[in-house]
Amino acid sequence: MIRRTRKLRLVASPFAAPTLADARMPPMRTSEDFRALDLAVHADRRGGYTTPVLLGYAQYYEVLATLATAARELALDAPILFEVARPLGVPLPEALLGDDVMILDRAAHELEFWRENSERGVLLIRVRLLREALDYGDNTLELQLHSRHHDDDALARLVESCLAPPAWRPVEPPLPGLPPAARVSLSLIPVERS
Repeated sequence: MIRRTRKLRLVASPFAAPTLADARMPPMRTSEDFRALDLAVHADRRGGYTTPVLLGYAQYYEVLATLATAARELALDAPILFEVARPLGVPLPEALLGDDVMILDRAAHELEFWRENSERGVLLIRVRLLREALDYGDNTLELQLHSRHHDDDALARLVESCLAPPAWRPVEPPLPGLPPAARVSLSLIPVERS
């Protein structure tokens, strides 16, 4: 099985304008609550924040739904695993309710299962997008296509179809000398069938 990986960072909101409904935060009641928020995980030494919050909860799941829809339209025909930090009980878009989608907080066991049992492969998307200042993440998506039958450009086509600049930027420099559509890192992963 071949694994293709692409990692992108969200650097601007991909949505026209945030709404007030997207600005959900945990309830803050005392000055200690606000002080704790100010010292949260993303504070840097200068007192600013190193990782901005660019998405609300509904927008977060809309990004995931866009990826699932694009994977289906490109006929990847593979299970889609979303590894997310703190899946929350908000209404999910219909595209995430298919029997080919799993939303997990840890995907390692499911990934191994599908790598061993899927005829086509499996698409893993590690989601580290922030929805609030207390979220864990660095505004990145890591996409891994573990495949037996997909061509080398399948993952590049998925990324180009729905994760375009200026909102998204590749994290790792692409391999030199490759055309833009083929700039994904490749590594062979041996799969033993029983």
